[in-house]
Amino acid sequence: MSLTTSVLGVKLLQEVEKVYQSILTPEAIKFLATLHRYFEPTRRSLLDFNPQTSWIREDLTWQAASPAPGLVSI
Repeated sequence: MSLTTSVLGVKLLQEVEKVYQSILTPEAIKFLATLHRYFEPTRRSLLDFNPQTSWIREDLTWQAASPAPGLVSI
């Protein structure tokens, strides 16, 4: 596949090496594009902080417990 290959709006930014062309087929790219478009909104929302827990992040006195013995790097 070349740089100009486009499948479902997915544009490959570099040449796919011959050894990978049997795996990265147009059908596989279509499948990955469909997965990405379906799950991207959920993925992004899970990466964001929950606004209901902002008070914890804003509390400057909050501290985590000390690590268990043996877990501290020197």
